[in-house]
Amino acid sequence: MPRKPVLLLFLGTLILFSCGPRQGQILRNEQIPAEIHKDISKLNDKLFRAVSKGDTSAVFALMHDSLLRDAPRQTAGALVRNASGSFESKTYKTLAAYYLKGQPKVQVRIPDSTGGHRYEIDYNPHAAETFIAMLIPEEDNQQMLLTAMYGHYNNEWKLNGLYFGTLSLYGSMAPDFYRQARSAYDMGYLADAVNYADLAMLSLNPAGEHLHYKEEREIKRFTEEVHDVANASYQFPRELHNINTRPQIFRISPEATGEGFLTLVSYLTRIPLNDTTALKTELAQIYREAPLIYKGLHNQKKYVLYQAYNELPAGNKPVYHFRFAVKGSPE
Repeated sequence: MPRKPVLLLFLGTLILFSCGPRQGQILRNEQIPAEIHKDISKLNDKLFRAVSKGDTSAVFALMHDSLLRDAPRQTAGALVRNASGSFESKTYKTLAAYYLKGQPKVQVRIPDSTGGHRYEIDYNPHAAETFIAMLIPEEDNQQMLLTAMYGHYNNEWKLNGLYFGTLSLYGSMAPDFYRQARSAYDMGYLADAVNYADLAMLSLNPAGEHLHYKEEREIKRFTEEVHDVANASYQFPRELHNINTRPQIFRISPEATGEGFLTLVSYLTRIPLNDTTALKTELAQIYREAPLIYKGLHNQKKYVLYQAYNELPAGNKPVYHFRFAVKGSPE
């Protein structure tokens, strides 16, 4: 089984302030001199290796002294340890690199694109020379973005900014999920629209406030709108009165699986979970009834997951449940 994606990580801000000259230049990727690329690549190797191992001391060794004085080690250490579980890959690749030289101490906006999506790097340089490296582990199901910001101090590159966030899930980025959400909403598939919109929000800012997609405001506005409509249309838990056992659907959510994201319908049942025969009989009725309430629940899906509980899950307390995978309607 693939590792379940971490949809939301703490986005850490570790910034050092200093002044730079009034004029400057911005170079991207292959425009950057090879010698600078070589120096930064060595630091990226050390940083990625340290993060993947949760080695906070090795990360601290890459940071500028002023940053170490200003940033609480406990906070920075927790950030690295939390992120390490999502960087299990031993190898990485560079999504994008930017070299800023002689920039003034003002916001610099760098338009760019990835995966066919336009975005903007928004950054306030804090050294006369700055290098921004966007790194992604070479994994299949998700791509967590590590954004490292280096400043050049006394002929030495030092880390002065570090961010972690979800860039993509199963090949889809925030604008992709947004388009799926809009399509589902236009067809009246409200539950799907909410799920896709939430996935768009979870992957919307992979580098904190420093990376903004062109559609960011539109995505935020639409997500708020679709949640308002869903809250007005659906109430959870929803008891299915037409079924004698009166099961209650209390959540519809996306679930990461080896085949991508599937729709998970969680419900309360009065039937003991060890009575699988009775559960299957009830499920057959839920399968017929639920799409009448939640339009499009089975449409355009290879499988739909149904998960039965005898008690509502609360907090981190593990609650026993029974899961079914049933065929949806792929067409």
